[in-house]
Amino acid sequence: MHRSSSMSPLSPHIMLNAVYTPSPMLYIRSELNKNSDIRALELTELLTQLGPSFIKVGQSLSIRTDLLSPAYVRGLKTLEDQVPPFDTNEARRMIEEELGKPVDAIFSEFR
Repeated sequence: MHRSSSMSPLSPHIMLNAVYTPSPMLYIRSELNKNSDIRALELTELLTQLGPSFIKVGQSLSIRTDLLSPAYVRGLKTLEDQVPPFDTNEARRMIEEELGKPVDAIFSEFR
C-alpha cells in the first residue's frame, strides 16, 4: 500500500511518551520493594506463630536466593538463630496425643 504524502508521522512528543513511559510491571515492582523489609518481617513473625513445622519451612526457604527477594531472605534468616524455644513438655504431650502412646514406650531416649 502506498502511503500518502498528506499523512504526517507521529509527533516527537507522542513518540517520546511511548518510549519513556514506565511499564506497569516496573511500577508494581517498585511499589512492592518499598515495603519488602516490613513484609518479610511480618512473614517471619507469622511462621513463628504457626509453630515448629512452619519455622522449618522458613529456614529452608531462607537459603533459596534464587526464589526469594533479598528482603525475604534477610527476614527468614532470623529463623535460623532467633527462634523462641519450644517447650519440651508441650512436645511430649503432642507426641503422646498424636501417637496414642507414652513417649517412653516409643523412644528409648527423649530430652
